[in-house]
Amino acid sequence: MPLDYAGKMQAPYAIRLADHQAIFRTTIMQAFTVDKLRNQLDDILEMAEAEEVLIARDSGDNLMLVTEAGWRALQETAHLLATSLNEERLQQSLQQLRAEHLSRYDTK
Repeated sequence: MPLDYAGKMQAPYAIRLADHQAIFRTTIMQAFTVDKLRNQLDDILEMAEAEEVLIARDSGDNLMLVTEAGWRALQETAHLLATSLNEERLQQSLQQLRAEHLSRYDTK
């Protein structure tokens, strides 16, 4: 993915839905070359505390800098959605919570 003049990159990501369709959206993230990372390591690490940072390598095998909390959240989400049974149960729980929340504010 090419960088623009500001070193930002638009990267597609998918949101997984209960019916297994994906909606592709675009997010803006900071992207830096390895040379720039070497020269501005402290600043880039500070930036990575607030948002994901992409390190673009010449080989095309890019790297991501994320906080440990962000990484753990991604791993937990992947684990929870790893099986269709877990995913279905989570979707049912969310629907139930939404229905209960909406029924509290229903003005019949």
